[in-house]
Amino acid sequence: MRALVISDTHRYLNNAHNLIEKYSDINTVIHLGDLVDDAEKLKAQFKDRQFYYVAGNNDFYSSVPYETMIALGGKKILLTHGHRQRVNYNFLSISLWGREKEADAVLFGHIHQPVLDESMGIVLFNPGSISLPRSTQYPTYGILEVTQSGVIRCQAYEYCADGGSKQLF
Repeated sequence: MRALVISDTHRYLNNAHNLIEKYSDINTVIHLGDLVDDAEKLKAQFKDRQFYYVAGNNDFYSSVPYETMIALGGKKILLTHGHRQRVNYNFLSISLWGREKEADAVLFGHIHQPVLDESMGIVLFNPGSISLPRSTQYPTYGILEVTQSGVIRCQAYEYCADGGSKQLF
C-alpha cells in the first residue's frame, strides 16, 4: 500500500496536480492541510483516487477536522497539520500525542520542511511543502509505503523544475 503525501499547497496547485498525474499507479493521496479548498479541488479533478485531508492553521472557516486517523495496510496513520502540536518548536508534543492515540505513524505539515523522525518510538513524517518550500531549493513531497510485512517506509523527494524528482531520504 502506497500513498502520495503532500502539504501546504496554499492555492498553488500546479505542482500537486502534476504529481498526482505522474504517480498514476498510486491511488491514495494525503493532503496535510493549508488549504482544504485545494485538497477538495484536487479530489474533484482526480475522482479515481482516494483522498484523505485535514484542516490547517489557514483553514479558518472549514468544517474539516484538524486531525483524522486512517488505516493503511493494517497500520494506524494519524493525520494532522501540526500547528496544534506546536511542531515548529520541537517534535516531543506530536510524538507523545501520536503515542497517546495509539498511532503507528503521525503525518504532519505546517513547517514546510521534510522530516522523518523515528527516535521516539513512533514514525513522524512531514513531506514539506509542494508549493512553498522553506529548507530546500525545490518544493517537496512524500511517498508513504506500508509493506506487506507491515513496515512503514517514508521517503521525501524534491520536485524539480523540469518535473523530475530527487530523493532526499
